[in-house]
Amino acid sequence: NNAAVIYNLLAEGLQCDGDLIISIPNPFPVDVTFMQILHAFMEKCKSVNKKVLFEIEKHNELIMALIKIGYCDAAGVLKTSIIAQG
Repeated sequence: NNAAVIYNLLAEGLQCDGDLIISIPNPFPVDVTFMQILHAFMEKCKSVNKKVLFEIEKHNELIMALIKIGYCDAAGVLKTSIIAQG
């Protein structure tokens, strides 16, 4: 129900200077629509040479979910853009 709102919030970051940092809390309801939004956004950032970093608790669960539904490329990008958790 909130797909367009979520994508538009992410897209606002494209107007900012510097890298983007996206924090995804845990627990966070992840579904196929969210995965599609995340994938589309990462592709958009890639096309405009914008670096995206993620702060994600239990990030391995999200990466495995991406792989399971076929977003292996997004999982690879996500895996290399995780900010180390303290």
